[in-house]
Amino acid sequence: MGNVCPLKKGDDPNDLDEGEKDEQKDEPSIDDPYDLNVEVKKGVVVIYTHPKQKDCQTVQDLFASINMKPLIVDVSKDSNPKKLLHALKKLTNDPEPPYVFITGKYFGRLTEIDAGIKNHTVQRIINKWLDSRVGFGQN
Repeated sequence: MGNVCPLKKGDDPNDLDEGEKDEQKDEPSIDDPYDLNVEVKKGVVVIYTHPKQKDCQTVQDLFASINMKPLIVDVSKDSNPKKLLHALKKLTNDPEPPYVFITGKYFGRLTEIDAGIKNHTVQRIINKWLDSRVGFGQN
């Protein structure tokens, strides 16, 4: 067997040079994991919005109509909005905000929230979650 020559830094064509590494470090890839598990559980209802999406305000108004004040997360104000949007799209399979999470689970967008409030599904989910947290409804 022939001698194996150890690769030195820069010998591998797949390695980035120093300048490219520094540039890439400043702006993480949108494919890097974004931990939404913690984010979506910060409130009973968490809505990810964007100021350019008109449905976002309508969803907020629907929750106001049932006296619910959800946690609003403006995606555009995140430290890396592209990465957050990418993670939300990947998690929900929906193309754009609003993204509504109820009790830590993705519920849907405007159409689903509107229907869920009209048929009281949203209120039942929230009440059940609240009851389980404070011990009401348990024998």
